[in-house]
Amino acid sequence: MPNYNATISGFAIGDDLLVRRTINRSASNLPTGVAIASAWLTIKEDESDADPGLIQKAITTIDVSGTGQIEEDGSASAGDADPILRFDLTDTDTRSIGTNHRWYDIQVKTDTGAIYTGEKGEIWGVGDVTTSIT
Repeated sequence: MPNYNATISGFAIGDDLLVRRTINRSASNLPTGVAIASAWLTIKEDESDADPGLIQKAITTIDVSGTGQIEEDGSASAGDADPILRFDLTDTDTRSIGTNHRWYDIQVKTDTGAIYTGEKGEIWGVGDVTTSIT
């Protein structure tokens, strides 16, 4: 079963944050022989908020600065390894998250079109002291 009680914390609001996750293929019921074609990190104030919520990052195998990349797609040619995802949260993103607990999930879409939730949990930052860097 995927981790539905995960946390992302320990970062200062206003900092850039790389969220790197390995999606456990067996725990997420992700079959072998398929590759991850796209993935989403969605952050919401309340779980019932409409998409895209507070922040939504959509990634593919192409590296996009400020968004992220599927670093390992888990394809058969890669030995059916567990997929590795990187989501880039900018300073503006972490300011939006703030110090309040927010909800997030990470979903993946395979090259066959199937969607799986790899992780779900809470995200929050700690306050920063420096507020102006100009």
